[in-house]
Amino acid sequence: MQRDLLPASLLFALLVLSGCVPSEERVPDSADLRDPWSLPGEPADELLAAGKRVFTSCASCHLADAGGRPDGTIPRLAGQTASVLERRLRALYDGSVDLPVMTPFARALTEPEIRQVAAYLSSLPRPERVGVGPGRQVERGAAVYQMFCLGCHATDALGQAALNAPRLCGQHAGYLLRRLNQIAGTDPRTVDRNMRAIAGSLSPEDLSAVSDHLSRRRCD
Repeated sequence: MQRDLLPASLLFALLVLSGCVPSEERVPDSADLRDPWSLPGEPADELLAAGKRVFTSCASCHLADAGGRPDGTIPRLAGQTASVLERRLRALYDGSVDLPVMTPFARALTEPEIRQVAAYLSSLPRPERVGVGPGRQVERGAAVYQMFCLGCHATDALGQAALNAPRLCGQHAGYLLRRLNQIAGTDPRTVDRNMRAIAGSLSPEDLSAVSDHLSRRRCD
């Protein structure tokens, strides 16, 4: 991979198909951090330390703990499977996933930086604050997940690296609902065909319910 003119540190501002929504309040809302752009301490592992440096400027959207925003505008990246993050970045880089807003950021990374930042994010603990839904149809959401999602994303929504299925447990409900609606209505070239077929077959109530359910699942 060759670096283009964009700095590598810009990458994760919009990762995992999210948009970085400007906010007037520039303080963290998923963790109580003195410095909202940097977690204290330095990882002992050289790979993780390098990944932390790559991620530093991305904290302006995802926050230093990579917890995202509970309102769902920015997803939680902390604890996501490293291989899933790597494959997403490489797909954006080579054009097999067509997301014009994200492609320049992905192409700004070198291959070592992809591995570094993915490893760092996967090593982070799950932030405590998670944006959950209304809680009125959690049982329905559990049933929808059991029927349509479990085969790829696993029993506890921990994902399956072999299937490139990301962890969904503890993700913000607002983000999950937004992404499911986008997947259901988007060009089939931009997402997995099976995901598009499943999301498109579910009612708005089912999408809301499963998003609420997943946001309340801990990644234990």
